[in-house]
Parts: sequence; C-alpha cells; structure tokens
Amino acid sequence: MSLSDVTWPELRIFLLNDRKMSNRDSSVYALKSRFKKLSEYFKETDFNRITFTNFISWLKDKKYSASYINNFIKLAKSVEQYLQVFRGRSRELDDFTYFRENRQWLGETLGPEEIKQLAEVNIPYGKFSEYLNKRNGVLVMLLGTTGCRISEALDLTFPDVRGEPPFLVFRDTKNGDDRAVPITRSLYEAILALPRHERYTFVSARHGRRLNVPEINSDLKKRASACGIKKRVFCHQFRHSYISTMRECGVDVLDIAKLVGHRNLATTMRYSHSNIEYYANVILAHPLIHQEMSLPQKINKIIDKVRKEGTLISSNLNGNELSVTIQLS
Repeated sequence: MSLSDVTWPELRIFLLNDRKMSNRDSSVYALKSRFKKLSEYFKETDFNRITFTNFISWLKDKKYSASYINNFIKLAKSVEQYLQVFRGRSRELDDFTYFRENRQWLGETLGPEEIKQLAEVNIPYGKFSEYLNKRNGVLVMLLGTTGCRISEALDLTFPDVRGEPPFLVFRDTKNGDDRAVPITRSLYEAILALPRHERYTFVSARHGRRLNVPEINSDLKKRASACGIKKRVFCHQFRHSYISTMRECGVDVLDIAKLVGHRNLATTMRYSHSNIEYYANVILAHPLIHQEMSLPQKINKIIDKVRKEGTLISSNLNGNELSVTIQLS
C-alpha cells in the first residue's frame, strides 16, 4: 500500500487525538512537513518495512542527523497505526529501532557580551528598519536570558507577559507543560513596547503573521556578521549558551532544569561546562601548562578562588600586585 490515499487532514486528527501529539502551531507544522516528505517518497512505492528501511538509508546518505531521522521513524510508526485502524493493515514497524543520538553539546556557545552585541546591533533593513531592529533585539535578549526554546518564544502571546514580578508563561511546551519563567524589568517593558497584534508577540512587519525559525536564523547570521562574530549563530544555540553559562556561574542544576523546562536532569547536565573556552581555562591547572598562563589569566584564577571563600567586594591591580577585598561566608 502506498501513502497516496492518506490525507494530511485525516492523519492530523488521528495524531492529535489518538496519539496525543501537541497541537502547537510549530509542532503541527513540523509534523506536516515530515509527512509531506514521507508521502512524496511513498507516492508510488509500497509502504512496508523493506521500503521504509530504504527510505531511512536515503536520509542517512543525505547526512541528516540521527535526531532528524528518528522523527521520521516515530512518524512512520504512527502512520502505520493509522493504517491499521482505518485500513485494517497489519503493522511491521513496531520493533523498528531508533538511532542513538549524540546528546552531548560540543558546539560553540555565546558569551553574555556576544549576546548583548547581537541584540543591540542595528541592521539596515530598509522600510521597516526601526521595527525589525527593535523586535529582533528583544527576541535575542529573550532567548539569551531565559534559555527558552525558539518555538516557545515565537508562540508567546501578550496575555502571557505578566508582572509583578515580571514573568512569562510558555504554553504547551515540548514536554506538554506550561512553564512560568521570570524575566528582567527591562525585558518585560521592551516586550510590552512591541506593536500589538491579534495573537503572537513576535510577528512579521508586513502581515502580522507568526515568525518562523528559518527567517530568524537568517537574521542572526546578518547580526553576527555585523558584529564581527565568527561563530555559527543560530536559534537553539542561545539555549545551549544559557544553560552552559548558568552552570559555569554555579547555579544549581535543579534550578536550571526548572527554568528551561527539562524533566530529566541528565538532559540539563549534557550542557555542563560544554564551552571549549571553559575547558581551555581548566587545563591551566596542570603544572606543565600553568607556567604559560598570562597575567590576566592568573588574576582571574585568583579571583575565582577568592569567590569560593566568600563574597568578592572589590579587586585592584597595581603593577604586578593584586589586592582584593572579600566578605567571608
């Protein structure tokens, strides 16, 4: 049986009601895109275990990630369940296994100053420059200071921007829960200052529609280039950066997990000290490498050690002499 007689509207109802998949616009859009690719491949090809294995090999040859391919395996199993219920077809994919995903984040992260640069840089967009720079700058700060998923940011509505104290409510998140996240007063005011539209907070300048991830990633490339940032900058990188920075600042992993919406602490721990710059400082503890430390590196090492003993009040460098004032815990 091919998939030519399976329509998206029918399958969507089945996925939402029987399989309990999320009804968020971003989730539905992703499912629809995957189904389109799947149905195009099996338009004139019988859909069975052997041909589906060939489809997976085709995806692998195109160098798609394990995570991306696993989404198709999950969808194919649901499609097969749909065919069983409505076409009386037997299932062959129940024991089709998923690929092991490399969950450890090994990419580059963005530092606080880089995030601030990306938010504040002005891009000459043309007719809507003032609005677009304001909107995109606010979005960058939202991603950078909450660690939220890009889908959560783009699904945000004005009624869910609240105070006192200022906080946001992200609805129907990836794990199915609503999540309240505190924000700064300045970010709260910046969001409320954006033009109001019928539904979403971050919308296009021309038509007021919800923004999508590709256009945000495209804008981030422009901003990175304008700032002279050589790293590859993309939406989800802000989430990696937030978690890594909070871990390196000593924030408890339980608190971070609560803020970013991780049910499993192991997920949060994957981001622990993932920044290569952090490890570049870690190796300086080795005696054979310690002698190569620059004076600023040695000073930072001392200050970090002092912070562990109490609260740093002030530090002053005079020539080769460093004086610090601390309040002991």
